[in-house]
Amino acid sequence: QQAAKTSDPTGENITISVPADNIPIFPIQVQSIRRALINLFTNAIRYAGKANAQIQIFDDHSEIIIDDNGPGIPRDKRDEVVLPFTRLENSRNIKTGGTGLGLSIAKNSALNHGGELILEDSPLGGLRVRLLLPL
Repeated sequence: QQAAKTSDPTGENITISVPADNIPIFPIQVQSIRRALINLFTNAIRYAGKANAQIQIFDDHSEIIIDDNGPGIPRDKRDEVVLPFTRLENSRNIKTGGTGLGLSIAKNSALNHGGELILEDSPLGGLRVRLLLPL
């Protein structure tokens, strides 16, 4: 695998690992997946400050895994936070959170591609997001 380290505009770090082998070509709605990934990375940086991402290719699907070191999402809230306009932070202050659409958009993008969005505990201590897309 190859790794690239980049910084977002706030100076926080994102490390991305991609397979060294050729990634197969498979059909996706580019804008939809781009929006989903932007939302997922934005959340990781907003709530954690550090994110590691990796792409894995299997026989029948690809998997994009984003791990962060933030507070995570409690297991009993994970089904709820992917619903539109759902935020864990209850204030109306946009500086402490977004509109509650980011995870919903990412989940819908995955489903529209025949894939899945899975929220888990990260080995970094925060949230792990797995975006599965069929090949």
